[in-house]
Amino acid sequence: MNKKIYEEYKIARQELRTMERMSAQREAELRRMAHDFGQIAEKLIRLYTPEEKDQNTKVKLGSTACCGALYCRLRADKLKYKLDQLHYSLRLDTLRKIDDAKWGK
Repeated sequence: MNKKIYEEYKIARQELRTMERMSAQREAELRRMAHDFGQIAEKLIRLYTPEEKDQNTKVKLGSTACCGALYCRLRADKLKYKLDQLHYSLRLDTLRKIDDAKWGK
């Protein structure tokens, strides 16, 4: 492998690893929040409410918690998808540079 290309790859890979650590931490936080929201929604659903007014309030709170859980899961998945795209693009870019160096372009 060309030394210049390898050095560029090492720098890009190091930046990607830093982003990966931060993204993994944020993804874990989002998934934990989603889990917490899911548990809150489950507990709200199981509450006994004899009055209809309380029942409606319980349903609204439960649906809000479920939406929060879904939102956190979607953000975590989106973050993971972007990170996978970065890995793939770095790999393709490096392979293209290696081929260009081989063929003298």
